[in-house]
Amino acid sequence: MFKKTPKNPQIDLLSSARQHLDTRRLTLLNDPTGWHNSFYHEIFIHIDEEIFRPIYHERMGAPNAPVNRLVAMMILKDAMGLSDQRLFEACRFHLLFRQALGLANLNDPIPTESTYYSFRSEIEAYEREYEVDLFGKVFAGITADQVIRFSISGKQVRMDSKLIGSNIAFYSRFELVHATMMRFCAELDKQARTRMSKAVAARMVELATEKASSVAYHANAEQIQDRLGELGKLTGQLLAWYSAKDTEQYELLERMFNEQFVVEKNANTKDDSHSDSPDDSNSPGGVTPRPSGEIRSDSLQSPHDADCTYRTKAGKKTKGYTVNVTETVGETNAVNLITDIQLAPAHHGDNDFVEPAISATQQLTEKQVETCYADGAYNQSLEHEQRENLEHVEMVLGGIQGAPSRYELAETETGVQVTDTQTGQVHQAKRTRPRISDTEPQWRIRLENGYYRTFGPVALRASLQRAKLRDDSYLERTRNRNNVEATIFHLSHRLRQAKTVYRGKIRTKLWAWGRALWVNMRRIQRYMESEVKFEVQMAS
Repeated sequence: MFKKTPKNPQIDLLSSARQHLDTRRLTLLNDPTGWHNSFYHEIFIHIDEEIFRPIYHERMGAPNAPVNRLVAMMILKDAMGLSDQRLFEACRFHLLFRQALGLANLNDPIPTESTYYSFRSEIEAYEREYEVDLFGKVFAGITADQVIRFSISGKQVRMDSKLIGSNIAFYSRFELVHATMMRFCAELDKQARTRMSKAVAARMVELATEKASSVAYHANAEQIQDRLGELGKLTGQLLAWYSAKDTEQYELLERMFNEQFVVEKNANTKDDSHSDSPDDSNSPGGVTPRPSGEIRSDSLQSPHDADCTYRTKAGKKTKGYTVNVTETVGETNAVNLITDIQLAPAHHGDNDFVEPAISATQQLTEKQVETCYADGAYNQSLEHEQRENLEHVEMVLGGIQGAPSRYELAETETGVQVTDTQTGQVHQAKRTRPRISDTEPQWRIRLENGYYRTFGPVALRASLQRAKLRDDSYLERTRNRNNVEATIFHLSHRLRQAKTVYRGKIRTKLWAWGRALWVNMRRIQRYMESEVKFEVQMAS
């Protein structure tokens, strides 16, 4: 049952920590610019508990533990990079942590471990069912208040992204198939296991006792292919004998099977992929491993994290997620704050973050974004400038992906002018008649050999962007993006080897929201420290 926490807790004179501290320590505890007091005033007291009302029953159950305290503990855990054990120790015995959580008395209790874990689970379950990001609402509410109090302009923003690894092992293909099968079988109850044939049941017991990494290490490529074929055959049989009603792992096993294997059907034979015997894997109509080149980057990477995907960036392989950070930028701002976090599986392109990030920032700051600074990875976002809801946003990019084209395009009063950079010849392109009514405009030129070369809006935008990058005044503007890299560092510097301690998109997103709130709080704290020093200097 939901119950809001009283805003003004009672202070017990006998158990108050302040009664037992000397002057020096009491001064530090009450320092308004200390991180603990900044956290309390910038985050804790602004947590809207009403946001979490839907995860509680309206009438049944005991009253909930203080929601603002549970949320604040989750933020502090990721802010400090603490384990759960260290978090609870600090909240019970560390005066600064207790001050940050509004625990004025030494005998004030904190939520128990079971309550804390249950709260996290309920948040995750609620988002999976209703697709509502509760922690995102907390961030938006707190940051919107900070934007108003510090008169922060959101007319200019900058953004950047970073790949974040999931807390999973880097499985080989054989290990992935093996681990997914073993997890599926482990979830089956005794009655369900009786549906397996004796031969398959015996083979599954053998597979459970072997270490997949050892098999992959000692076997050659041909042997691995044979073993994969066997596992594919067994997986096909398991999918035929069971359904999603037997275990939640069924859908994951089915996804893995469809991504990793091909069922070869022969017109003259029945499909025996679900045969009772595991020794029929080489028969016509059997199951064979899908060619590696056909496996997509958004395929399953681990049975322990079904959301993460694969991506290679700058030669670095990552199985996890990409997090996109948007923050304000402006010389008139007393402090620049993170206004939005977007998190998606690793294969997600950076340009896909632009529209939702800018929309979220505009909603939070209640101002239209006029300029967005980003790097060359967002070059396809130039297309967003043509959309009705973002046509007011100028994308200032510090680069552009891909090799320069031989032809440079420029817009003139008479249309599109094309310059051949190799010969220096200038062509006046002619606009072609689209074959379909909704096709974007295209232009073409006739080459010396008689052939035609056609250019579309993408080529035109890319050429115009390259021309901008040759302009010194434009390059000077792109420098406004640079500091966002420091924000990315601050957001992720608690990570070990660029991996979180979490698995799953929702849990990783909770981490990102907590880190963003902490980064904003620390920036405000430093600003307030500078203001205090300035006032002291003026007074002296």
